[in-house]
Amino acid sequence: RATDLSKFRCSLRSIRDAILALDSKVLTPDDVASLEQYVPTDDELALLRAFDGSAEGLGIAERFFLEILEIPRYKERLAIFSSLHSFDDVAAEAAGALGTLRSAFEELRACT
Repeated sequence: RATDLSKFRCSLRSIRDAILALDSKVLTPDDVASLEQYVPTDDELALLRAFDGSAEGLGIAERFFLEILEIPRYKERLAIFSSLHSFDDVAAEAAGALGTLRSAFEELRACT
C-alpha cells in the first residue's frame, strides 16, 4: 500500500489539502480511487490520535494517516470526490437516454 502513496508527485499535505478542497486539478480519478484504499480503521485512528511523537520515523502510510486525521468524514469525502469525477459522464449518458425517450414519445404522439 505504501508504494501507492509514493506515486503521488506532491506532498502528503498537498494531498490532504486537495481532498479537503475536492480539487480535481491535483487529484485525478485514479488518484482518488487509490486513496480510497487508505481509510483507517477506528483502532488505527485511536492510535494515531494518541500519537505524540515525531512523524519523521514513521512510514509513508502512517504519516498520511496523520495528515488525514484533520479531514472530516474522510471516507465520505472521497466517495463524493469520486462521484464528482464521474458526474459529467453519467450526466451525458442520462441526457442521451432522455433524448432517445423523447424521440420515442414524439413518434408515439405522431401515431395517434
